[in-house]
Amino acid sequence: MLDKYRIIAVVLPLKRRNAVAKYTIEFDDAFDKTLTDLKDGTDATTKADVIRRAVATYKVLKGETAKDGEIAVTDKNGNIKKSFILP
Repeated sequence: MLDKYRIIAVVLPLKRRNAVAKYTIEFDDAFDKTLTDLKDGTDATTKADVIRRAVATYKVLKGETAKDGEIAVTDKNGNIKKSFILP
C-alpha cells in the first residue's frame, strides 16, 4: 500500500493579503516525490510554492486555450516539439 502525505497549501488571495485559505491534500508517494523534485529543482522554497505556481501556470494556459488557442512547446530555434489544448 502506498503511503500518503498530507500537504497543506497556504493560498494568499490577491486582493486581501491578510486572508489565508488553507487546504489539506493527500498525495501518494510518487506525487510527493514529483513535488519534492520540482521544489528542489527550482527556486521554490516549499511544496506549497510549487502548487501555487502550477495553479497560476494552469490558469494562464487555460485562458489561452479558452480563446481557441493552442499551447506549443518549442526548442530554442522556435521549432514546435509538442502542442496541446487543455481539456
